[in-house]
Amino acid sequence: MAASRFADQFDGIIAGNPGMDLPKASIAQIHDTQQFAAVNANIANAFAAKDLALVASKILAKCDALDGATDGIVTDQAGCKTAFNFSTDVPQCATGVTPDGTCLSAAQKTALAAVYAGAKTSAGDVPQSAMDFMGMPDPLNLPTLKAKGKLLVYHGTADPVFSSNHTASWYSRLQAKDAAAASYARLFLVPGMNHCGGGTATDSFDAFTPLVEWVEKGSAPDTLVATVGAGNADKPAAWSSTRSRMAQSV
Repeated sequence: MAASRFADQFDGIIAGNPGMDLPKASIAQIHDTQQFAAVNANIANAFAAKDLALVASKILAKCDALDGATDGIVTDQAGCKTAFNFSTDVPQCATGVTPDGTCLSAAQKTALAAVYAGAKTSAGDVPQSAMDFMGMPDPLNLPTLKAKGKLLVYHGTADPVFSSNHTASWYSRLQAKDAAAASYARLFLVPGMNHCGGGTATDSFDAFTPLVEWVEKGSAPDTLVATVGAGNADKPAAWSSTRSRMAQSV
């Protein structure tokens, strides 16, 4: 939002897990809650930890190695969308069988399938919100930023609040419109990271120093080196506390 409305007031901006479209993100949150409530009125009980672990394990089985490294992290998001099929890759429990970490109930599968598909109207369109004033005026037209500023964006691909897919789509469209987009805006996707931290991810990194180098010396960042945050409760036991990975500029 600052980059689109107040770019003249900044030399450099870091945007972490941005809400590129707050009105639609709000609709998505309501939609997801409705799906979970259809499984259990207390949405905290809609899925047990073992149910979600089952889904995660099936995704990893299909997608972990797509980037060339079997390391418990899905980096190739686009490839995973093709390789993983929720309908066939995640088992459904037989009628009358309680989910036990080896299968999901029919209601659970229906709910997650709807969450993956996203909110739609009865006509199949994406719902609109009356809060459109909260969005960026024109996210593909950033002349002031281009003239004097730099924008470094990072987004965790497991963000449950604002979808990294939306941010990646914005950046792709910005590049398509302006071939020089990378000269003033860079996007780094952080595999497995939740909303600004946590998740099965290397979620601790310095984005400020690369931004300063870019603003003051013209050295644009191509990678961010990330390690596992000391307070990341989601770190798998098998992971070394010194594990590191590089997030590549999209």
